[in-house]
Amino acid sequence: MTAKSYHKTLLATLIGLSITGSAYALEELNDSSLGEATGEGIAFLPQDFSFVARGEAGNGLSTDLANRANDVGYVRLIPVGPLTTSTLDYNRNGTVNNQDVFVGKADIFLYGAALSKADGNLNNRFNHLAGIKSWGTATNPWILKLATERNVPNFNVNSSCATTPDDCVVTYLSYEMPLYDRVLPTTPETGSDAYNLKLGLWADAFVRNPFAAENLTATGTQFNTPATYTTTVPTTLDRANRLRLQMVWDGFSVNGSRLQTFQTLAGVGTTESNQGVSVFANNTLGLAGVLRFNSGDSSNLRANVTVASRTRTTGTTWTQVNGNSSTGTNFDSELDQYNFQYRTVQETVTNPTWSMPTGARALRLSTRETGTTQGKLVTPAISTPTAVSAAPTFDASEGLYFYNPNINLVLGSLYQPLILGTDGRNFNFELTAIPNKPEIYKRIYTDYRTTGRDTSYLGSTCNVHQCGTDISIDGQNYQGYNATHSSISIGSTVYDPTQNLLSAYKGSDAFGVSFGQLNSRSTSGTFQTEIAYDVQYQQRQKRVRNYVFTDLYRLRDGTTGSGGAVADPYGGSTCGGSGTTSCDRYINTTASHTDWVYLDANGNFTNTTGAYSLYCTTAYACLGGKPVGVTVSGSGDTYTGTPTNIGSVVNSHPGAGTGTNQFIAGLSNCWTGQTGAAVCNGTNTTSQGTHGLSHVKDAANSQLAPPAANTSWNGRAWLNTQANGQVLNGTAMSVFNNIQSNVNANRQASVITSNPLPVAANISPTNNFGSAVIDGLLIQHMKLTTKGL
Repeated sequence: MTAKSYHKTLLATLIGLSITGSAYALEELNDSSLGEATGEGIAFLPQDFSFVARGEAGNGLSTDLANRANDVGYVRLIPVGPLTTSTLDYNRNGTVNNQDVFVGKADIFLYGAALSKADGNLNNRFNHLAGIKSWGTATNPWILKLATERNVPNFNVNSSCATTPDDCVVTYLSYEMPLYDRVLPTTPETGSDAYNLKLGLWADAFVRNPFAAENLTATGTQFNTPATYTTTVPTTLDRANRLRLQMVWDGFSVNGSRLQTFQTLAGVGTTESNQGVSVFANNTLGLAGVLRFNSGDSSNLRANVTVASRTRTTGTTWTQVNGNSSTGTNFDSELDQYNFQYRTVQETVTNPTWSMPTGARALRLSTRETGTTQGKLVTPAISTPTAVSAAPTFDASEGLYFYNPNINLVLGSLYQPLILGTDGRNFNFELTAIPNKPEIYKRIYTDYRTTGRDTSYLGSTCNVHQCGTDISIDGQNYQGYNATHSSISIGSTVYDPTQNLLSAYKGSDAFGVSFGQLNSRSTSGTFQTEIAYDVQYQQRQKRVRNYVFTDLYRLRDGTTGSGGAVADPYGGSTCGGSGTTSCDRYINTTASHTDWVYLDANGNFTNTTGAYSLYCTTAYACLGGKPVGVTVSGSGDTYTGTPTNIGSVVNSHPGAGTGTNQFIAGLSNCWTGQTGAAVCNGTNTTSQGTHGLSHVKDAANSQLAPPAANTSWNGRAWLNTQANGQVLNGTAMSVFNNIQSNVNANRQASVITSNPLPVAANISPTNNFGSAVIDGLLIQHMKLTTKGL
């Protein structure tokens, strides 16, 4: 789609944010350029940008930024604890007593948050040497805008935007990151740093006793939490502990994300409608978001596997997969257009080595500290730095690793919003249900059928490759943000661009989730690779040839020397009169012939065989029927009951004498390559003989099937899937998959002469749990609610 142009009544401003010391830059962006790009609003273009949350320690100068121990600026989630006793009813029996597990209150500190350009190091949170050079471009900046969208259907199943357009208008405030480039930029100045970010933070979580007075030190009994419920603060029982976490994501992008805030439409009524939409959805605060956190295309992300030796064994037996229909002669059936055979291919490898590819990105969650033992009841976020409260360091290889995660979450829309509701006591955070209203659900759902697909269903999946309809701005193409389904992938994937579907890659060179860092692994011994298939196919298509069949006949008036004009029994003009006794006439039959032609190794459809049987054994039959008003008597060309003034037909050609009721055997326009006087030139003898070919029609005036020799696959060229310029196209592969589902068509050995097959055994590190994909995820209804407030 093309970006909408909004009214340009206000000055659109580009704020170039340069964080170099305390300097900021303001730059004007042309109204017209911004309006054509993303609509009226305020544009932000961070340049040389980085961020880190610092504590009070340190001098704050650039020379101090390398001291990560001072990165302790924090956000605290203040503990409140249960407000009502119903929250304390752990076993839900309606009574709170010592039969219930004691429920504490959480005290959480998020500190040391940092954002910078990635540096390939998962053991630090912040790259103090390089900021984000340009986070977007002048035509693709961050945008804060106010816009109006029409034709947004409300929740009333009885209303329509076509009849009540004023009820289908939503004005929203939108905060948009730069659009996701269809072709990624290659230089920092044009925005490549935006696809290579680094984010890190620390977190400390404590459990406090809700009945003890709180303070920010580790003294007293505030951490003493008994096993069962009591309002008495214990003085001897100590369950004090702390959970410490480090998160580092090195190499990702948030481009393509946006958040919309708006007042929802109405239509539900005073009670929940029959489509299940909550009454809270009427005219309330609505949110919609497309949140995109992408490490990049992982469809070719594979580990490096090297071996000491590799030997390939190709099976000698071909298994043929006949795709023919019952007759094998249905020209319009895909099953009759392809024929397949395959054989197995396997390799034997020795001493394989598995290693991570260069440039793999990861999200790491760590909990194991190293170095000085940290106090379990202190946090550097608020403690004066000492040996037991210093900024933490973590084991260099410990943690949960998610390699190359791509997380694309679609959370609501203008017509299926996220809403905040309340019953006066508890809060509900709800993604409204999809109403049973075609104007809405057809915008959300997807028809996944490959044939007979209903294109009125507009839903689609947002992944790293595509997110709805592309957007073009000033000749530059970007991914859109109007998809309705979410996608989450981790590690090696396989992408089908035709269906926009992601799936997890399952080979031994796959990786994605691991406990601990993935390192190289060498394995001694002999191993088999996965079985692959050498696939060959034959292909044919129908050929239609048109021709004209011509024959000559002489029309007589039935008398000698006179008799007047007579009618032509085949519908021609009259003949005779004034002493004329005969006229030479031609009759033409236009017809067509359909047969098979076969694809050869040179890419040409040729190699036809077989011929059609002769049908017309008499001139009368060759001309295709009896004369008008004449009754056939017998099996030849003798007629009786000739009406008055209907001429008879003789076999005489000019100057050849006369005969009674006979045709002259004439000429037939033959197919290319056919010869022979009896077939192509006809005959002038008085006997009937053979008078031409009936290429299309049989005695019942029906089309003849091709001869058996022409329908056979025997002797046809077998073609490799990618050999001699031939490529097994999508239609052929789809037919092949439907016929033989157990053949892995993604593993075509005919194209792997230089590509090794994956080893069947697990030669990867033992802590590698492989890749994972959740694709096409649609949240139809989600509700989160508090309890006991």
